[in-house]
Amino acid sequence: IALNCGVYDVTEDMGSLKDLMKDLLSSVTQEKLERISPLYHLTKNFPPSLIMTASKDQLKIQSEKLRDKMDELSLSYQYKEYDNEDHTLGHVFHLNIRSLEARKCNDEECDFFHSFIQ
Repeated sequence: IALNCGVYDVTEDMGSLKDLMKDLLSSVTQEKLERISPLYHLTKNFPPSLIMTASKDQLKIQSEKLRDKMDELSLSYQYKEYDNEDHTLGHVFHLNIRSLEARKCNDEECDFFHSFIQ
């Protein structure tokens, strides 16, 4: 699977994310937040993954936490952090297909998937 610029641990105090959780859940408890956080549900059966982020992605810490947890569990993954010469690549930069960095990212994701199809 490809995990792009995501939120994997909603127990983190990330400002508006906490407010969103309050809106979505009837009550917010640590247990409920852990229950809906993918980071707390990784097992040896988790599929090989590509974790992607960017140098200025406000969710980069989430990708780093996921990478560290996958290391801890010895899961198969690739971690890619993209940057450009201006150091301005932010959240979901890969959606701008006019960008060289976005094209590179998308090509590398396709290559990742192709490596499992042979």
